[in-house]
Amino acid sequence: MKKYVALILSALVIFTMAGCGKKKEKEYKLGLGIISEISSEDTEAIVKGTIATVVLDSDGKIIECRLDAVENKIDVEGGKPDSEDIASDFETKQELGEDYGMKEASKINKEWYEQADHFSNYVEGLTAEQVGAIGTDKETETDQLILSGCTIDISDFVKAIVLACEDKNYQRFNAAEFKLGLAVKSAVEKNDIKEAADKDGLIPMECTVSAVVTDKEGKSLAANLDVFSANIKYNKEGKVTNSGEKLQTKKQLGDEYGMKAASKINMEWYEQARAFEQYVAGLDATGVNSIMLTTDNKAEDTILKAGCTIAIDNFMHSLYKAINYAK
Repeated sequence: MKKYVALILSALVIFTMAGCGKKKEKEYKLGLGIISEISSEDTEAIVKGTIATVVLDSDGKIIECRLDAVENKIDVEGGKPDSEDIASDFETKQELGEDYGMKEASKINKEWYEQADHFSNYVEGLTAEQVGAIGTDKETETDQLILSGCTIDISDFVKAIVLACEDKNYQRFNAAEFKLGLAVKSAVEKNDIKEAADKDGLIPMECTVSAVVTDKEGKSLAANLDVFSANIKYNKEGKVTNSGEKLQTKKQLGDEYGMKAASKINMEWYEQARAFEQYVAGLDATGVNSIMLTTDNKAEDTILKAGCTIAIDNFMHSLYKAINYAK
């Protein structure tokens, strides 16, 4: 009898230990926030964007955060855009890494990506309200935990993170473990470029942003995509005439974007983006890259094009990178 009881107790201990070792799934939200504008410096047109993605728990606390920024430059000296600038594969500040070149001028000897990652780590555990309360004047910020690893202006970091926490287009997912990735694909619409003459010239640029949560195998659990478009205007003297213009993303515009009336499936842009986000659930980077496209970069798959008839090549490109960047 004692031996029988001992065997039962041993089995219970093993079962309990096995249960303790397995993490329980929890429900989370994936949010995306973007601050963007058209800027300029001398004869350079610049599209700037600060991007944050967050994973929130059920209490609204940030579990994970990633930050990145774009600073896409095109020289328009003489009223004509530089062909090399237009053809370039614009890299984000995270992608530039050590090549961004901040470390040498930094008082704390840290590159931009290191300072952004430090601030990302700092806000984990905070709510949107707490992030919004962080002092954003770098001259008076007294929190030594921030200053020890981040001395750059954090005002846009704060704004983007708060937007990500309050994202109305968040995606829910359940996971015990996950990785978070963020990427941007910037591209100039070359066929729509207009050189300056008596009227202002035009350079249309689109920046497609992908935030993604993956499992440990790299398969998408949730994706959140958005786009900010910049119509850069410049004159024949090489001056950007709409410098300082604040931009809204297509999801921020919502129904005001105005795609539904012209859509064959009667769906607005954000609704079609949501259809793509749902379609890629369960796909890894290779799976995303293998989505079949028509000659005009739209989906061939019947299920996908039932909810998404817009071009998706930049969706695919940015999401592919985001999955590979997930950590």
